[in-house]
Amino acid sequence: EMEMEMLKTIVTRPGLAMTLWLFGLLAPSAEAAVFRVGGDPACTHTDIQSAIDAAAANGGETLDSIVIARNLSYVAQALVIDSQRLLLRGGYADCSSTTRDLPMTVLDGAGNGNNPVLEIRSPGNTRQLVQIMGLELRGGHATTGDGGALRIVGNAQLDLLGVYLHDNSAISGGAIHARGNSLTGILDLSLGRDAATGEPFRAEGNTASLGGAVYIGAYARLNAGSARIAGNHAISGGGIYFGPDGEGYFAFDPGVAPPGTYGIHSNTAEKDGGGIYIGSGLMHYVFRYSAVGSYRISSNEAGRDGGGIFVSGPGSYLFAYGLQLDGNRAGTLESGRGGGGYAGDGGTILIRGDSGGDPVNYCLPDAPCASVSGNRAGLNGHSGQGGGLFAGLGGHVTFLVGELRGNGSEQGSAGMAAGNNATLTLDSVLVSGNIGDGGTLLASSAATLDLQGITLTGEPGSGPLLGIADATLNVLDSIIHQPARVAAAIAGASTISTDCVVSHENFHPGGDVRVFDPGFIDAAHGAYRLRPDSQALDACSNSTSFNVDVRDNPRGVDLPEIPDIGGPYDAGAFETQVGDRLFADGFDTSAPMPED
Repeated sequence: EMEMEMLKTIVTRPGLAMTLWLFGLLAPSAEAAVFRVGGDPACTHTDIQSAIDAAAANGGETLDSIVIARNLSYVAQALVIDSQRLLLRGGYADCSSTTRDLPMTVLDGAGNGNNPVLEIRSPGNTRQLVQIMGLELRGGHATTGDGGALRIVGNAQLDLLGVYLHDNSAISGGAIHARGNSLTGILDLSLGRDAATGEPFRAEGNTASLGGAVYIGAYARLNAGSARIAGNHAISGGGIYFGPDGEGYFAFDPGVAPPGTYGIHSNTAEKDGGGIYIGSGLMHYVFRYSAVGSYRISSNEAGRDGGGIFVSGPGSYLFAYGLQLDGNRAGTLESGRGGGGYAGDGGTILIRGDSGGDPVNYCLPDAPCASVSGNRAGLNGHSGQGGGLFAGLGGHVTFLVGELRGNGSEQGSAGMAAGNNATLTLDSVLVSGNIGDGGTLLASSAATLDLQGITLTGEPGSGPLLGIADATLNVLDSIIHQPARVAAAIAGASTISTDCVVSHENFHPGGDVRVFDPGFIDAAHGAYRLRPDSQALDACSNSTSFNVDVRDNPRGVDLPEIPDIGGPYDAGAFETQVGDRLFADGFDTSAPMPED
């Protein structure tokens, strides 16, 4: 039964199957054994470490299984797995049971001498596999070391499926500390769902200095798309901390769980990176597999910078498709930057809502393709910059095909770039409803603000929509329109470039700023598509970089009913498509078209 269960797991997880095949782990030896731990006559052992030692004595090349029944109490656990291939299974009522269900089997580390609940070592050249299901690890306090619940070091693949780690603490990795040996001894850590019980991996209520839940160190890779990291606390990296040469991959398939089950939520950092801290110089990915939903990094808090995401260091890179970066907070304990995300010192954040070349449009009709919304920088009397996004000295932040809405800060309520070689780029983005009196999008001190195909309107508060001081501003195919606000405040030795820009005032007399009402469907109710009589339709001759609009629809749709004013491209975030409702209704604009 153990071997069949393992094979079912492998079949449903092709990435794991490839890993096992590559390292010769797919077929267990004929001598593989099953050891059963619990408090009834069918058990072979009454303590887990004895069963682990028995499996070790059975031979290092076997793939043994240990069943851990929940009819016995396991306290003061400080388990060690050393250079073994092993399957650990909890959630069995007793040792004779063949069904794994809930509740999980609890392993408690309280009183174990400040050690992890479980330590896994794989120092050699032989790659090991450890897979754990149906266990709850708690009470591990590595007060002078790493990994409160679990520490794994070496050349191995570790899969934690339907495992619950809570109320653990350590110096780094309150729940998990993971690092490999070398470039040829990579550690792969996968956090996922238990197919038998439906339980996701969860890490909640853990604390550390670095990485409240998880610390990923050198030569280690994390796959955490099917995991919930919530309510953890650290000095930096409230949820996850990627140290030097640590790599992350969040491959999200929302079809297997209700919305909000997975993601990085409600973690806190006293300094930087409330949700994720990346300082590793490697690429980190967020992907989605279907249009059911998007990966969420939400409601995290940082005392200083990067409420949701903090990326720093040359080569450090977060690349996210379909991300919802919503409701995060920066600057809760001191001045803060980047309520949603912060990139500086050579770090890069790239968020894309488009399909990435797939033939399917992943955007849901009632949700943005990607979202940076409801974030704030500067709370509790502290100043804030870049309510949604912030690019600091040498940092690069790019947001393509999505919505930047409802963020807030004292300066740059939607976003800001400040410092030499800092860049903030928005392409096919709707910017609206951001709160603050110091301007919506700002660039200063030799930074660059690059805007293509955006609609910026409906901003509460005061201050300029665009604020440029000793910096560079490039605006293409965009609508910057709100008559009650200054369109752009330009100061110092700034460089401005405009091409096909619609605004309520000409903020660049030497460029291409066209002053007229863009003709939104229903601006009062947040409907910012263009009416059929809008002069912004077919007004531009050049496309944006990605040639899709805020809904991932193609740009350059030449409407036969509309004479080309300047070319086939519409100004603003929305490109009107042939057959859109406003044309199907016979140009009836009496009924508003609500936006997402």
